[in-house]
Amino acid sequence: MQTTDGRTEQKILEWLEQVPFAHMDNPHPPLAMGSAIDYEVWLRSGRQIDGIEVILQKFLRTRDSRIDLAQVAYVLGWLGSSQSVPALINALYLNNSRVRTEAAASLGRLGDIKAVEPLCQRLIHDNDHNVRANAAVALGMIGDLKSEPCLRSALNDENEFVTRLTREALDHLHKKHD
Repeated sequence: MQTTDGRTEQKILEWLEQVPFAHMDNPHPPLAMGSAIDYEVWLRSGRQIDGIEVILQKFLRTRDSRIDLAQVAYVLGWLGSSQSVPALINALYLNNSRVRTEAAASLGRLGDIKAVEPLCQRLIHDNDHNVRANAAVALGMIGDLKSEPCLRSALNDENEFVTRLTREALDHLHKKHD
């Protein structure tokens, strides 16, 4: 006999499988089952699943092998709340750079200042330029002036993509506080 929690987990796993994660940020995704993917409809259906945020956090925290953890980090940025921030901060330190990249982006969407220091650490020390770039954007979105020193430091990043997004993050930060 499956528990209510187990049935909810299964429902969430089935919901996650409806959209291949590889296409989530593609503005022109391939057709899925004969029709275009409507992410707003898909996300709305996810919001209807009772307990989804807590279970997604659990998947991320326990590194559940049944699913793509980068997808979980991504989804928490759209469906999560400040309650998801600790799980996403922990995800910034996983070995998988895709997970770290999505965790950084999601922390920016959630906008919680508790993420500033960990995002600054990823911006300065991560070996993956996509993680650093998403950390810079996230810091700009959060808009806390405490992130200015690490953003300024990242202006010297070896990767031009990171420096460009860092410049944009600093501009956003300054506009927010003018």
